[in-house]
Amino acid sequence: TSSLIGQAVNIRGIVTAGDDAFGSGNFYLHEGTGPFKGVKCYAPGYDGSILEGDDVTICGQVTEYYNETEIYLHFPEALVVHSNGNPTYGYTEITTAQANSLSVEAERYEGQLCEFNDVTVTYEPNTYGEWRVRDSSGEDAWVGDYGFYYYQPEVLDSLSELRGILMYSYSDYKLEPRSDDDIIGPPTVGTARY
Repeated sequence: TSSLIGQAVNIRGIVTAGDDAFGSGNFYLHEGTGPFKGVKCYAPGYDGSILEGDDVTICGQVTEYYNETEIYLHFPEALVVHSNGNPTYGYTEITTAQANSLSVEAERYEGQLCEFNDVTVTYEPNTYGEWRVRDSSGEDAWVGDYGFYYYQPEVLDSLSELRGILMYSYSDYKLEPRSDDDIIGPPTVGTARY
C-alpha cells in the first residue's frame, strides 16, 4: 500500500497508455524508466481524450483500487494536457521473475511501461484470456488481454519482445500489451495472394 494513500497529489508525466487502450477512464503515465516511475490514473467525467504521448498534469487523490495504486482525479478541471505527440521515455526492461506475483519486486513496476525480452509462451490463454510467458530467469509471468491485440498465443511460441503496462488485477500482476505492436514475433502472414 502506498504511503500516500488518501493524500492529494499533483503528478506530471507522459501518457504511456491512453484512455483508448484499456477503456473506462483509465490511463497510465510515467516520468522515466525504472521502478516507481509509472502510475495508473482514473479520470471519470473528463470530457477530452487522453492519448499515448500526451504530456499531462493530473491533480488527484492517491487510492488503492483492489490493491492497485491509482491517482483518482478530483474533478474534470484538475487534468491539464500540456502537449500531444511526445515520445515516451521508453520501456523498463524487467524479467518475468520480477513481474511474477510472488516477487517482492513486482509492485515497484506497477503502472509502468515494461518489456520482457526473449520469452517463450508456457501456458495458453485460460477462460479469462490470460496466458503465461517465461524468460531465462526461469519463472513464469502472467500476460493479460485488456488491450486490443489479435495475437493468439500457443505454447512454445518464441517472442523476441513483449511490452505493456504491468498491472495488478484479480490477485496477480500481469503485463498488459496495449496492441499488436507490443508483441514482437513470431512471424505472421501479412498478405496472401493466389
